[in-house]
Amino acid sequence: MYNLSVTFSFFSGVQIGGVSNIVKRGFTGFQLSGVYNHVGGAVAGFQLAGISNFSKEKVKGTQLSGILNIGAKGVDGVQVSGVFNYAKKLKGVQIGLINIADSSDGYSIGLINIVLKGYHKLSFSTNEILNTNVAFKTGSTKLYSILQGGINVKDNEKAYSFGYGIGRELSIGKTFSINPELSAQYLYLGAWDFVNILSKAHLNATIKVGKAFSLFAGPSFAAYYSNQTTSFNGYKNLVPPSGYRQYHLYNKVYGWIGWNAGINFF
Repeated sequence: MYNLSVTFSFFSGVQIGGVSNIVKRGFTGFQLSGVYNHVGGAVAGFQLAGISNFSKEKVKGTQLSGILNIGAKGVDGVQVSGVFNYAKKLKGVQIGLINIADSSDGYSIGLINIVLKGYHKLSFSTNEILNTNVAFKTGSTKLYSILQGGINVKDNEKAYSFGYGIGRELSIGKTFSINPELSAQYLYLGAWDFVNILSKAHLNATIKVGKAFSLFAGPSFAAYYSNQTTSFNGYKNLVPPSGYRQYHLYNKVYGWIGWNAGINFF
């Protein structure tokens, strides 16, 4: 094993470097390094690095690293990193904190998933818990991520939230789609000393009104966990509001059927 392994032509086989591996042209096989793998052509096989993997051409196989993976011309396979993945065209799966692709026929799984020629929505909505919500939805129609926040704008029933979710768009014709979504959010009800977690499964019907926006609405099922035993002046203390039938799901976890409605832009 060498700290630096360099090949100036096409390489086929196993390449192991203590620090890095560099192949000037294409590569078929298995690359293993402590820091960095670099291929100046296409990759067919497996790249494993402690920090990052790079392929100038298409990757058919797997890139696995601690920080960063780049498939400059595309990935037909799997990218897994601790922080960031990029593929020009994705046909497979990306798993990382931040995933970016120019276009995608696959799945990006992470906190932030951006497909430049994919699914982008800025949503404003209301529901039975919070009357004002905003969410940024990005990814592909197969799987998009949701970053969301909300506030209940009502005297003596204040509440704030932030959370994350995932969704999928199932098109039915040119103007109508069904969007199943799952989300989890923290509710702030006057103090950070307590844990209030609201999880929801939405089934939204979406109608495109024009190129720039669409309307959506649908039922939801909520599961709410809270260990908050003290109410605070000016903040909401009934979750859900009175009038909703509750189901005892588990210790300190209650469920109910709610609703969701809003508008998407873009």
